[in-house]
Amino acid sequence: MLRRTALLLLMLLFAHLPAQADSTLRVLTYNVWGLPAPLSKNLRSRMEGLCTQLKHEAEHQTWDVVLLQEVWRPWIAKLLSDCGYPYSLRLDRGSFETGLMILSLHPMLGGSRHIFESKPTGLEAVFTGESISSKGVLSTIVLHPALGEFFVANTHLVANYGPKLTFDRYRMDQLREVANIMVRDGVMRGRPIPRILGGDLNVAPEGPSYTLLWELLPVLLPGYRRFVSPLPVSTRDDSNPYVKEDEGHLDHLFGLKGARPVSGSVVFDAPGTYFSDHYGWETEFEFR
Repeated sequence: MLRRTALLLLMLLFAHLPAQADSTLRVLTYNVWGLPAPLSKNLRSRMEGLCTQLKHEAEHQTWDVVLLQEVWRPWIAKLLSDCGYPYSLRLDRGSFETGLMILSLHPMLGGSRHIFESKPTGLEAVFTGESISSKGVLSTIVLHPALGEFFVANTHLVANYGPKLTFDRYRMDQLREVANIMVRDGVMRGRPIPRILGGDLNVAPEGPSYTLLWELLPVLLPGYRRFVSPLPVSTRDDSNPYVKEDEGHLDHLFGLKGARPVSGSVVFDAPGTYFSDHYGWETEFEFR
């Protein structure tokens, strides 16, 4: 009798609890083209314009987390760290290291930087400029007040320098390094947590920068999902005044372990928001 009464009380209790709703999180990835002149144009004014825009977006809580690439110089990092987002992470100590930075509306628990072991060397690296940087992965755990903890990794893979120097072999090895970090570090208190990976992969699902490496992504990053747009998407093409030719959708966001991408779109692709030779890519993730 006592057991039956206790069971009925529990049933009544759970019947009056609100159903757990899905919660969403918005993330932006953006390559800011932080090279000095003459390798880039209007760097100071572009970064100041981006800062103004980020302040506006932070005020309206457009993006919970912003992943930035090519923050090559300390002054750029200092400027962008004071653009409305209360938390920022950059572990480079000088210029032309990883160039990676993370901004967040929510606290970040520590941070880790990994320099790729696989990268071009010798004359290949010198002639393409890859010798002056140390690309890799910047990662952290974000503490969201409603969603709890989730793992975020920001990366920038070696670039494609035309049909003779696609560097696919290096990108494949770099993706393996990224995958190892996602598996190893995407754990909190001994349990896997939702994971988000973003950045400039320098490979597109279609278009001039497509390679067979794209078909291997499900193998290299098992279980990762991205939002697939019903229309062709480009984050670097000649509609941008700083770009001479189309390269396709190079910038991506993936989710794993409870972070499901439900929407995605190109941003910073209109006059007045050309802050880089890339457009930004945003994704909304649904957390269960």
